[in-house]
Amino acid sequence: MDLQPPTNQAPSFPNPAKQEKPAIRTMRGDLERLSKAKTAQAPEKLPVSPVHPSSESQPSQPAPPLPPRPLPPKKIPEKSKGPTPKKSKRGLKWFIGLIIVLFVGAGGFLYWWNYIRFLPPLASLTHFECQNSQCIEVEGEGENQCLANADCLPEEPEEPNSLIPVSETKTIEISISQPENQTPESLLLEKIKTAVLQEQGPGLLKRILVKIINGEKKYASLGELISGLGINIPQNILTDLKDYTLFFYTQNEGPRLGLIIETAGDIKENLTLWETAMTADLEPLFLEAVKEEPENRTFQDNVYQNIAIRYLNLPDPSLTIDYASIGNKLIITTSKETIYQALEVLLK
Repeated sequence: MDLQPPTNQAPSFPNPAKQEKPAIRTMRGDLERLSKAKTAQAPEKLPVSPVHPSSESQPSQPAPPLPPRPLPPKKIPEKSKGPTPKKSKRGLKWFIGLIIVLFVGAGGFLYWWNYIRFLPPLASLTHFECQNSQCIEVEGEGENQCLANADCLPEEPEEPNSLIPVSETKTIEISISQPENQTPESLLLEKIKTAVLQEQGPGLLKRILVKIINGEKKYASLGELISGLGINIPQNILTDLKDYTLFFYTQNEGPRLGLIIETAGDIKENLTLWETAMTADLEPLFLEAVKEEPENRTFQDNVYQNIAIRYLNLPDPSLTIDYASIGNKLIITTSKETIYQALEVLLK
């Protein structure tokens, strides 16, 4: 058997078409031929895939991941030009509420400051009373008469009208609880001297009001003034006297007191009877003791602006007792200059 060298050619096989077909025809063979004929008539459609130039030379690689899609920008709502009606109403309610809270707080603080802080603890048996115009805490049960010193101050009385025109009013306060070594008369005289001696040089008529403090404040009546000064007016004259005004006039020699009294009837005759004791009865009005008695104790007549005056000269030329009646007013002074000045202002 001869061995031939291998070649690159494929081995030859006998062509099945050239072989002789079997002489027996079967139904199976007819069906196969019919099937092949239908297949030859309709060529098979194969899916066509796109061909990339690089697909033949380079191996296929996975596609890179797509970048994340950017998010759309957030829409910022535009600021409204003014508050909405709801917000405006809400702010107004808060403002009104704040004002109410402030008012209530201030009222509560003032009530506590003026009243509550003065109250004693509930457990203590004390109360407050007014003593010498002061609110004092007192031991023991009782009702509170005051809560602060202001509650113990007496009300100011109504100032009386002046019976004579004056340029100024000076008020002197006298407390009933004066020192034991000082009588009411000496205390009032000292205060009057202090008030009138403050005036320097000649001046106009000025009024003196005497205010008495004794648990309450009031202006001294004529009877209280007479008692406080220590002067004396006969009862038959005093019964016809009503309102009064105490005044003074400053002349070159010093201040001189005067008294003008409203009368209820004709007292001319009773005044003439009083002349003999008038110097001694009215001595406190001179603000100092009369050192010498007048040589002539008889009153004399004088006229000033058609007004009749009765007068008595004292050893000191600047001191006299002058009195006159004008209408229903009785004027008593301690110098001629003072009664002249009083008549001038009353006759204007």
